Amino acid sequence: MNKTKLLILIGCLTVFCTNDLFCQKKQLRYSKFFHSYYYRGPVGYVVGLGTSLYRGSVCGRPDCNTYSPLLDIGINYKLFPHFSVGTEINYFHLKAQSHGTVDLIQFSSSYLEWRVYGRVYLFDDKIKLASDKNRHPKKLIPYFLFGLSALYYHPTSIFKPKGSSVSYDKSISGVTLGVSLGAGLRLALSKKVSLLGEMVYCVSPSDYLDNVPSKDGQLVNDAFATVVLKLQVVPFSGYSKH
Repeated sequence: MNKTKLLILIGCLTVFCTNDLFCQKKQLRYSKFFHSYYYRGPVGYVVGLGTSLYRGSVCGRPDCNTYSPLLDIGINYKLFPHFSVGTEINYFHLKAQSHGTVDLIQFSSSYLEWRVYGRVYLFDDKIKLASDKNRHPKKLIPYFLFGLSALYYHPTSIFKPKGSSVSYDKSISGVTLGVSLGAGLRLALSKKVSLLGEMVYCVSPSDYLDNVPSKDGQLVNDAFATVVLKLQVVPFSGYSKH
């Protein structure tokens, strides 16, 4: 569990350092690419609940999963029009069972994921006049997401040959990396509060997230998807006068 504590510490330090770095007086900037004035920031705080799905050596279908709740916390910061960066910590549980006719194979594990990501909005609020900054933000904005993750895993796998009353189990733990791609939809309730629905698919170079080797001995890149409903709060959404 020392690796779990290390991931939590790194994630929390990133949150606080990023918040301290970006909580500065805002300057009005101009983007030639988007033909719009904009302000960087402010920092948004996010908390979310959802679930997760597994795909790997045990099975690759949604119906083999046992769904469990997922907890998400994080922050994000708008760098440019249509683009923001952020970091978050996800805690979730994966459990799946094969439907093979020969052996019973199943695994169960808790995971702690620290993700750093970039978010690209398809639409954004444009500021061409000074009064534009006081307008209500666009109601619905779809976006894409890409990121890198550090993932702590501790799976226990169970093998039970068909016709046998004896089962075998084994456990491992470790840390691996992952690459994430996803999409979502932001619903602005006000300037300070938004709801986000988001689905992210993460692929790992490791074959140990489930602690089950593939049948043919070939490396299988274990993967998982997260589906999360998030509440985003921007407490300091006002702009400084210039």
